[in-house]
Amino acid sequence: MNTEIKLGEEYGEICNRDGCTGELVHHDEGCCTCHINPPCAHCVDDYPYCEECLWNECNDQKEY
Repeated sequence: MNTEIKLGEEYGEICNRDGCTGELVHHDEGCCTCHINPPCAHCVDDYPYCEECLWNECNDQKEY
């Protein structure tokens, strides 16, 4: 029997990290400046974020 818990990776999915039941949303911090110089860092670096446990996709990226 496979009891592996699927971790949320996309917007709208449940986080599931360490039992977290939060939903992954867009990170609202920052300010879009595409009207000045597109594409801006706020839009390019928009990662899924869990407001309940404060996880975001950047936490899981590996450095090469």
